[in-house]
Amino acid sequence: MQSLLREIREEFNKFYPDISKKLTHTQMLKLATFVDDLIKWNQKTNLIGKNTPSEIFNELIIDSLYLKEAILTIKKRFQKNIFKFLDVGCGAGIPGIPFRIVYENGEYLMVERRKKRAIFVSYMTKKLKLKNTKVLMKNIEQVCGIFEIVLSRAFCPWRDFLTLSKKYLNPKGLCVVFSNSQFKNEKLNDFLLLDEFSYKIKNEKFRYLWLFEKKAPS
Repeated sequence: MQSLLREIREEFNKFYPDISKKLTHTQMLKLATFVDDLIKWNQKTNLIGKNTPSEIFNELIIDSLYLKEAILTIKKRFQKNIFKFLDVGCGAGIPGIPFRIVYENGEYLMVERRKKRAIFVSYMTKKLKLKNTKVLMKNIEQVCGIFEIVLSRAFCPWRDFLTLSKKYLNPKGLCVVFSNSQFKNEKLNDFLLLDEFSYKIKNEKFRYLWLFEKKAPS
C-alpha cells in the first residue's frame, strides 16, 4: 500500500500540481485504498478495462477530482454547497467514490443495476466511510427523487442522458456530462449549456465537463 501511495502522490505532484496541493494525507490514502481494491477485485471480476494504477488514476480517477473543481465553481448558483447528487450507472464507482473522498458535502446516490459492480461500490463506500453516500442496485427508472446535480460518466449517449435526467432535476438543477471533446454549438430542445469546464490529463489531452441547465418554460 505504501508503494502505491507513493506512486499516486508522485503522479499528482508531477502532472496535477493544482490538485495535489489541495489533497490531505487522509484523502491520498483513501484514493490509494480504492485503487488497490479495484485492481484486486478486477482480477476476479471484470469491473473496468484498466489494469495498472497509473491507467486507473490518469484515465479514470482524475475526472472525479476535477469534477470537484467544477462543482466548486457553481456554488454561487445555489448560494450553498450542499447538493443532492444522482450518479446514473456508476459502474465500479467512478466518478462517485473518488469524488466523495474529496467532496463530502451534501448527499450522493449512485445507481447501478449490475450486481457485481453494485456490490463492489457498496463495499468501498462502507470501507472508506464515505459520508451520506449510498448505492442502489436498481434500474434508473426505478429511482424516485429530485436532485440538484445529475451526472454520469458513460451511461449512454449524452443527448439521451439529458432526456433521461429531466425528471430528476429540480428547477435550477444541473446535468453534468463528461466528454473528450469541446461542446459544439448544437441546438438543444430542453437544455442550455451553462458552462464548460476543461482540464488536461497526463497524455497532454484535454477533457471536458459540460454543465447543462434546463430551459425555462416558454
